[in-house]
Amino acid sequence: MAHQSRRVAVKVHYADLRRNDDQLILTVWFRTNEGLKRLAYVAAGPERRRGTHLFGKGSRGPGSATCKGLRHTIDYTQDLITISIPRSCLSRPRWVQFQGEASTFNFDEVTELFVDDLTGIGYESQNWSAKIRR
Repeated sequence: MAHQSRRVAVKVHYADLRRNDDQLILTVWFRTNEGLKRLAYVAAGPERRRGTHLFGKGSRGPGSATCKGLRHTIDYTQDLITISIPRSCLSRPRWVQFQGEASTFNFDEVTELFVDDLTGIGYESQNWSAKIRR
């Protein structure tokens, strides 16, 4: 994660990001020094390779929150998904922490669900990353 003067960006590197029949979901939760909690969510699949995104309120689910300027990119050749958020959507924090998960599944094979925790601390852990200062 990078915490810059105007934006907070998270880059997630995949081992093998493919254009196949799988659906992929990337969810990143943010927490600031002010106690603000928000989430950014990117989903992609065969019907929408470029993906779609959502911004939410709260620690574990979407709610009413908006963020003009939220952007995401999916680069299949670089195995990379990036989420970029204006700092103003996070109340211009001194520091930001994150936690998240990346998952893939196939609607035709619902018995297989692959989930990876972004911090390496453990799936659905309550642990946050280190404080990332601007």
